[in-house]
Amino acid sequence: MSLLKRFRAAGLAALLISAGCIAPAPYQALVSGKTKSGYAEQKISDDKFRVIFVGNSTSGAKRVSDYALLRAAELALKNQLPYFVMVKQTPATRLDDVQPSAIFASGGGPTSPSDSASDSSNVGGGGSPPAPGAILDLAMIDDVQCYANPPESKPDTPVYDARRISAELRKKYSVDQATSS
Repeated sequence: MSLLKRFRAAGLAALLISAGCIAPAPYQALVSGKTKSGYAEQKISDDKFRVIFVGNSTSGAKRVSDYALLRAAELALKNQLPYFVMVKQTPATRLDDVQPSAIFASGGGPTSPSDSASDSSNVGGGGSPPAPGAILDLAMIDDVQCYANPPESKPDTPVYDARRISAELRKKYSVDQATSS
């Protein structure tokens, strides 16, 4: 085998090995310019939120959906509303589907979850949004309605217990309590 063919083979092998080493998106806040995956949310009212989780190429739809569900549970508990329902769930693969204006401030917005205390309408976003039409690996957008007491259950709309969901998903994915805000 010629030297050029050996270099090509070695380069291809290195590329294939490194492609298999990408870890699923971690459970973290999505911070424009700092992270490419994670959660963000928009407060719609005192008991309603839009939760977004953006994954990567190895996250898988189940993990992305579960992480959005975990963030919804955290928000419900943070607002002392321990029950919630998913009013609408939308998988997204294009940034246009995520509506970046809902998760990224157009300058001067919060850039980390700790900065968001003064602006509860946009948590976890900040900075400039990526270009419209950008391709995402996978994202989930959930509109969440929270309740102080369990609402009446409807056939196609399960009622979630935020404490149970949080405990189960943290255990399933080994997510530390300190990871959330």
